[in-house]
Amino acid sequence: MSFYIFQKTGDYEGIRLTRPTDQETDLIGIESTPENLAKMSVFVTPKLIDGEIIEAATPEQIAQAKKDQVPVEVALWKLRHVLSIMQLEDLVSAAIENLQEPLRGAAIKLWNFGNSVERYSPTVSLIKQVLNIDDNQADDIFIEADKIKL
Repeated sequence: MSFYIFQKTGDYEGIRLTRPTDQETDLIGIESTPENLAKMSVFVTPKLIDGEIIEAATPEQIAQAKKDQVPVEVALWKLRHVLSIMQLEDLVSAAIENLQEPLRGAAIKLWNFGNSVERYSPTVSLIKQVLNIDDNQADDIFIEADKIKL
């Protein structure tokens, strides 16, 4: 068995195989039960308050944790599927059709036959512009696309 180790202030210290000793009066050991493991795995900065493990991250840490979840690249079919569910795929297709050559031809081939798309690619910049969405919304779409497993 292992233990999550917290300071008496509630700040998380780490995990170890033994409880704090009687000499370690400034530490609290919480057993790594499945319930506690589930709590710890979703927190950026866990903290122990009144015996309960809670999230104590700053807004900046939470934003960074979300950013770390954004895949660098997703399969294009997954991205198109998410956009389809959101009823936005046709808007992107129409915008691609309205591009000027030679960009139009290349964009159509990519949109119809591409294998994947990178989060910070010109294609995604175009999609963001067409849909009038910001980086956070584009990140959310990529996260949702990455979740699709068949």
